[in-house]
Amino acid sequence: MNTVCIHGFSGTGNTLLVTRHLAQALAGHGVAVSCRPLLPGLPVEAAVGDLGLTFPVACQSTYPFVWDFVDALPPGNGRGVFVVDTLHMTSGGLLAPLRRRFEEKGYHPLGAIEVRMPSNLRLQAISPEGAKRVLDQALAKVDAFAAELAAGTARWPRAGWFESTVYALSRWRGTWAFARWGMGMRLDRAQCSGCGLCEKLCPVGAIRYDREPALDRGACQLCMRCHSFCPVGAIRSRLSWNRYHAVTAAELLAANKSEGEES
Repeated sequence: MNTVCIHGFSGTGNTLLVTRHLAQALAGHGVAVSCRPLLPGLPVEAAVGDLGLTFPVACQSTYPFVWDFVDALPPGNGRGVFVVDTLHMTSGGLLAPLRRRFEEKGYHPLGAIEVRMPSNLRLQAISPEGAKRVLDQALAKVDAFAAELAAGTARWPRAGWFESTVYALSRWRGTWAFARWGMGMRLDRAQCSGCGLCEKLCPVGAIRYDREPALDRGACQLCMRCHSFCPVGAIRSRLSWNRYHAVTAAELLAANKSEGEES
C-alpha cells in the first residue's frame, strides 16, 4: 500500500477520532493518505491508490446512506479497499455482506476491523476514566490494523448464513421504522434557540429551519448528531440517553466540508 483515500462519516465524533488516528498511523508507515467525507451525493474520485471507508454501525449494519454510497461506487477494477467501523458491542450483519458487495463491484478486500468506542446510547454517563480506557484500547487496535494494512497482512472476517440473515433484517425498511419509533426523536420548538446547528449537521436533510425548525422523522437515519450537539437540548429521544460527543461540532462540520487533506 502506497496511497490511500479514506472516505469517512462520523455521527458523534467517535469515527472521526478513529479516522484521524488511522490516517496518522498509515502516514507513519510511509503511506500517502487523503481524507474525504462520506456523505449522501458526494462522489468518489477516480481511483488513485486504495480506498478506505470509515463509519459507525447502526441497526447491526450501518446507515442506508452508507450502503447507497457503496452501491454508487464506480467499478473497482482490482482497486484495494478496507473498512473500519465503530460501535459499542458488535455489528453481526455488516462485514461479510460488505465484502461480497465490494467483490461484486471488482474491488480487492484488504482488511476490515470493528472498533469498540464509548457509546452515545447510554442511560448513564460513562466516567472519564472508563471513556479513556475504551479509547486507548480502540486506538491501539487501529495502530495494529494500520501496520497490517501497510504490510499487506490485514484480514477481512468472513461469516456464514447467520450474518447474511442479520444483514437482511438490518436493511429491511420495517427494521428502521421500528428503530425510529423506538428512539422517538422529537424537536421541542419551545426549547429551540434557532441557531440552525442541527440543520447543518444532519447528513440526510431531515431537519429544516424555515421560520421554525422541523424534524422529518421518516427521513432520519438516527446518526444522533442533532441529539448530541444541540446546545440547548431541544432534540430529544423517547429514551433518556446521555448526551455524548467525542469532538466539537465545529470539528465535525470542518470534516464534512473537507476537500481532501494529505497526511
